[in-house]
Amino acid sequence: MRRRRSPRRPARTAQLGGVERLEPRLPLAADTFSPPGFAISGLGGSGWIAGATLPPATPQAASSLLASVVPYADTLFGDTQVVAVDTRCLARDFTPFGREFRTEVPIAVGNVSLGATARLEILTGLTSWSGRGTTPDFRPVPRGLEVNLQVAGTNLRVGALTSRGLPPQGGEVRQTLTLAASDGQPIDRRLVATIGSGGVADRFTKPGAPAGLYAFTGLLSIGGIDTVRPSQPVTFVFRIGTIADAAVAAAVAGFSAPASRPTAVLAVAARSAGNDRPFSDSLLVTLDYSDPVTVSRRTPQLPIFFDGLRRMATLPADAPRTNVTQLTFTYVPRGVERDASVITLDDSIHLPPGATISTGAGGAAITSLPTDGGQGIPLELQATIAYVSADITRNTTFRAGTTYVITTEVHVSQGVTLTIEDGVTVQIRNGSIPKRFLTSPALIFDTGSRLRAKTVSFTACDAHDRPTTTADNGGVFFCGAFRNASKDGISTRTGVGVRDSSFIAERIVCSFLGRTDPLVGDDDATTDDRDDIDAISLLGLGPTEWRVREVSSTNSGDDGFDVTNSSIFLTSLTVVNPIEDGLNISSSLVQISGSCTVAMSRSTASDRELFDLETDDGTSRILLQRLTAVDLRGYFGDRYDEVRLTSPDMPQPDPLRKTYYEFVGILRRGPAVIYSIAAD
Repeated sequence: MRRRRSPRRPARTAQLGGVERLEPRLPLAADTFSPPGFAISGLGGSGWIAGATLPPATPQAASSLLASVVPYADTLFGDTQVVAVDTRCLARDFTPFGREFRTEVPIAVGNVSLGATARLEILTGLTSWSGRGTTPDFRPVPRGLEVNLQVAGTNLRVGALTSRGLPPQGGEVRQTLTLAASDGQPIDRRLVATIGSGGVADRFTKPGAPAGLYAFTGLLSIGGIDTVRPSQPVTFVFRIGTIADAAVAAAVAGFSAPASRPTAVLAVAARSAGNDRPFSDSLLVTLDYSDPVTVSRRTPQLPIFFDGLRRMATLPADAPRTNVTQLTFTYVPRGVERDASVITLDDSIHLPPGATISTGAGGAAITSLPTDGGQGIPLELQATIAYVSADITRNTTFRAGTTYVITTEVHVSQGVTLTIEDGVTVQIRNGSIPKRFLTSPALIFDTGSRLRAKTVSFTACDAHDRPTTTADNGGVFFCGAFRNASKDGISTRTGVGVRDSSFIAERIVCSFLGRTDPLVGDDDATTDDRDDIDAISLLGLGPTEWRVREVSSTNSGDDGFDVTNSSIFLTSLTVVNPIEDGLNISSSLVQISGSCTVAMSRSTASDRELFDLETDDGTSRILLQRLTAVDLRGYFGDRYDEVRLTSPDMPQPDPLRKTYYEFVGILRRGPAVIYSIAAD
């Protein structure tokens, strides 16, 4: 069995970002429970609130969630960081807004590194309490009743079964909602919550709910950085109807008290026991809980997959089980398990009949595990490494469980299909190489080639195959047969007998790709002969050739997303913290229907704007369709640019001076077009 190398940890930010308490922007998000009067239209004896006249009340307990990423040290899990929150429970009031009942939850997160994302992970299903009696009694809501959470156009519904895993394994799972990508400033977002039954997303067939208190538990986590632990669990309590303040206070106190508050696994660490070879004796996996737990009766089990074979790790008979914050499971690999190339955990601890993990107050502890993609501390098991040092000239599959390292300029030839299994990481090595077309390692899909993937990650690595936070490589190129196009020595082919390209994927994630401009410039006539290279470049692609739904590009060495002489469609595009422009669009049409995020720091370096539109071979346009969720933070352009904006929703940038532009919202009134008809 090969032991994975530990990923390189990014440098820690020296100063903590400031976070200011947010004030409500709309009456529907009031911190005091004093909505205007409106007619009563109940539904028989069900107590369902569709309208009522409610008396004012005193201000609630914590009604906003403030957090910051701070240093954290642990002897087992290593020197790392953690998301620190200011409360373990917050309360909000649902108030009427048209036919809906809704509220806003202000969330602010400071000191999030550039390129990372702040996330809300939902740990439990939705529960409710009538507010009667002196002791809170929250129970699962009737099936069908849900709270919808919306931020930047993305929706996540929380119902009674939200935390339930799917058969056959079952168990608990975590649902994740991305709050925002970091532009280096504290993240400020307002989570819009509505309640009801039926319908889709934030459109309920039956808005409202019976009078009472509704609660679920989640936590804040950071995506894109493996060494940031998530926050302590935070419970969100919502009131609807004439429920006494005392009931709200009792619920908040119960969810906040050390003995009775929700308890969840925050981090996972693995190590081997045995000296002659890794894991020859046993594999030890330690789970770190947010508060003390007690294991009683039968032992819980931890499902572990060895190359897809499911096995159960258990607690040793002599392991501490009472009032502990860490549980260490053990398993002895046998036979082929010892030679497994990839080892993964299931989504949840398994509780056989009679097994319990309880909190100090006797309630059930949350058994779901941190999700993949940088949630908590990952297992220190790295995949097998395979080197790709020559062109791919026949159909090839990149297999799950292996990390592929591009060591030179690698082309996928015409007529060849590269299949990349779900979740595979492809590393592109930093540094210089003898020139072919480029002078850095790169992966180039030639005209007529094909990609088949679900989710694939392209990222940078150093000379020792360790992930790095420096972008100094050739990035990824996709070449089509739709139009002639050339960039940095890479060209497309068109005409009779040339096969169309075909690139199909659910999601392409790029990080630390591309390289900065050479000091002598980016002209091929210079002695340096090194052009500026972007993270991901699309050349001459037509709508039928490019069928990739989502693209994410973070921390590019130059432009984050470059499109030349193409016409493409995307559901989602995210570009965060490129060294230069966010989107460089040359004589192309880019259409986006779901979400568009371009988040850049406030650096005033030259040639660093949200959009750089070139018109060498025709007009450039970016079309954001109606109902697209837009998050733009950066410099739109200056007085010399010809970038124009047409939108009934988005404010116009100042054409006379270069000012920091911010817009976060949904294009509800119509589409937006960013375009240029003259050279930029």
